[in-house]
Amino acid sequence: MQAFLASTHNYAILDDHDFGPNDSDRGFWNKNESLKAFELFWANPSYGVGDISGAITFFQWGDADFFLLDNRTYRSPDKRKTGEKTQLGEDQLQWLFDNLSSSHGTFKFVVMGGQFLSTSPTYESYTNYGFDKERKRIINYIYEENIKNVVFLTGDVHFSELAVLRKKGMPTIWDITSSPLSSGVNTKAKEKDNTLRLDESVIIERNFAELKLSGTIEERIIDITYFDGDGNKIWNYSISRE
Repeated sequence: MQAFLASTHNYAILDDHDFGPNDSDRGFWNKNESLKAFELFWANPSYGVGDISGAITFFQWGDADFFLLDNRTYRSPDKRKTGEKTQLGEDQLQWLFDNLSSSHGTFKFVVMGGQFLSTSPTYESYTNYGFDKERKRIINYIYEENIKNVVFLTGDVHFSELAVLRKKGMPTIWDITSSPLSSGVNTKAKEKDNTLRLDESVIIERNFAELKLSGTIEERIIDITYFDGDGNKIWNYSISRE
């Protein structure tokens, strides 16, 4: 791992186990220390954007834009029943909206800990615990602004899958989930009914994903390849720009 980290750029997000206890949220008493530790460990371009603090940043790689989000610092408690539920907080959400609209990237990668598209009523996906209203807000914004080639990069669930939301006349939205790299494997993944997943994409073993962009600007392609812990190819899929 040390040789790998030394060989290329590294960018990081955090999720609950980096931030605090399991399923932790904005109420975690020691979150400021968690963010300080994150800053010491990861050499991200920034730790927050503008006046918005947190593990939030942005970078460009060729003709691709990457928006790295913090889904813990401003997150409502999962079990809270009253009030508006949010994972990102209004300021971070508006920052994402503004920058998706102004992005010139061929592909726009939105990177966050928990799954975005999954319709499974389990775990901490955006359709669970009352967060679906914010999920719909994000989808509707992408539709109304006609923002094409938005791809979410997610993890958290201890298995991998590829999900896609297609609606006639609207931009296609993708969610590439890669998990876990080194922790335990969720052996019951196929029982979790995500109606937007590509069934053949489910991977129930330790793995990691490699994304390669190729082709001319007009015919740009993301080639997604999943590998096991020994570097053997498990599954491959390609996404073409719209």
